[in-house]
Amino acid sequence: MARRSVIACVTVFRKPAEISRVSLFCHGEPPGKNVSRVQQIFRAGTVVYNGYRYWWDGFASDEDEITGLLAPFPDDDPSRPFNTASVTAVSLEIGGGTQRSLIVITHKEASAKRMFHKRSAWELLLKAAHDSAPRYEKYSHAERADVYRMHLTAETAASLLKEMRDASPRSLRKKLAALQPPGALLFFLPRAHPLSA
Repeated sequence: MARRSVIACVTVFRKPAEISRVSLFCHGEPPGKNVSRVQQIFRAGTVVYNGYRYWWDGFASDEDEITGLLAPFPDDDPSRPFNTASVTAVSLEIGGGTQRSLIVITHKEASAKRMFHKRSAWELLLKAAHDSAPRYEKYSHAERADVYRMHLTAETAASLLKEMRDASPRSLRKKLAALQPPGALLFFLPRAHPLSA
């Protein structure tokens, strides 16, 4: 989930005289639909993504052509309502700046209830979102999801983390064991789009 090593990565399959497909992955800022960044990557003819180096014969590209290629990819849409039923993953944001880390918790790993507990860790996360409406942050091309952020006070974060540890199954409890309380929660709501291959 937290693929932060590359700002924007474009993999290109080129037929003679035309680009047949562009797959876009966005990591951090600037957004993945940054035309000048994509042109720079095309011109360079190389990019590193997830520990692999991809390369091709670099080529110049027209701004209008790139804009057209990027058009089908989703844009940020702050008007999209937050819906707890659509959340598939939550990241606990711990620290900040260069010390920032994201601990990803999926619906699957957090939805199991621990014996003698009324709520699962997942239900606790969604209750926190319900009690304090997260605000829209951006569309993540890497996760193919809209991201909503909810800031936590130190007291709320410590309480939530303790409740989650108590309610979590063993595997998730191990993941949460040594964590500091998060400063924020990031909720991921997938959005279907034409290029979701």
